[in-house]
Amino acid sequence: MERQFPTIGSLFAGKPGTAAYSLAGGNSIWVDPSRISGNLNSNAALLLHESLHNLGYFDHEIQAALGLQVSGITDNITQRLYTDCIKGKDNQ
Repeated sequence: MERQFPTIGSLFAGKPGTAAYSLAGGNSIWVDPSRISGNLNSNAALLLHESLHNLGYFDHEIQAALGLQVSGITDNITQRLYTDCIKGKDNQ
């Protein structure tokens, strides 16, 4: 019997509310367009979050490094990146 791998669509369907997926050490980011906002800065923070996965980091490592609560809810990473890296002091 051949091993079945999940599709990107099934990953999104299995975790409602997830806007993007990427693999630690991978080179792709998959985005659910229905979950993307019209705010360019918010979208940039989301892509930065996913890029950290492509660099090899897992959510719990990123959360710990940013001094965030480590949990399965990882939007805190995107929000911190938005606040500290994208929005910043002069880029309101």
